[in-house]
Amino acid sequence: MKRILLVCLVSLMGSSNFACSCFGPETFCGTLVPPYPEPQWWIPDAIVLGIKTEQSAHGMDVEVLETLMGEPQVGEIIRVWGDCGLLCRHYPGAWQNGDTVVWALKYTDLAGNGACGTSLEQEGEYMLSICGTYFLNYSNGMVSGPIAEGVELLPYDEFGQFISTCMAMALPAELGLGKVTAWCDGNHIILQPLGEDALAYELYDLQGRMITQGRTSVSTTYIPVGTLSAGIHVLKVSTGRHSETLRIPVP
Repeated sequence: MKRILLVCLVSLMGSSNFACSCFGPETFCGTLVPPYPEPQWWIPDAIVLGIKTEQSAHGMDVEVLETLMGEPQVGEIIRVWGDCGLLCRHYPGAWQNGDTVVWALKYTDLAGNGACGTSLEQEGEYMLSICGTYFLNYSNGMVSGPIAEGVELLPYDEFGQFISTCMAMALPAELGLGKVTAWCDGNHIILQPLGEDALAYELYDLQGRMITQGRTSVSTTYIPVGTLSAGIHVLKVSTGRHSETLRIPVP
């Protein structure tokens, strides 16, 4: 199985905090837009503000309070798999039941099945890697930790705006990324999945303000831009398990 291109070095040092060492971005924003080839190995599939509610085996249940990216719905309980001592993941015991955290999650690669002596992990569940910066602390309306270079504390109501701007500024100018293509014809943002998946979308300005959102199963979606100011806008799109953030210039 192809692993995160990181050369994760598995060791059996029973007293260590992690069972492997690997490289990855040292900030949350850096993990969202990693400066490496094949960045998909780092970019999370979901970002949620959530509460750890329970731990079982090498996994934990997280109640979603707010979704900043991806498929989880508010109020949903998602299973997040960690480390059993043999994987490049965080140990779920690092948090207490009731802790509220900003988590960036990837869909599980099922590596815990077999390696951990179980077959508990299921398709569509999540995992918490250590190869990058995939969580931030939350307390009293503040997010803390290595958010970005030189930024270690933000009010939560500014956090979504900040990471949207972070992702938008790092995106290449070219459109037509991955499984979704989008462009502006002057009257509409035109959105097309490169396949047959239904998609969900959210459109933001560079200040992080959501302009519109929706879901569609048609081959081409038209988002009117008549009331939008000229400049770069950020389009977040999810199609099944695949999510992308695109930078859309609006004339």
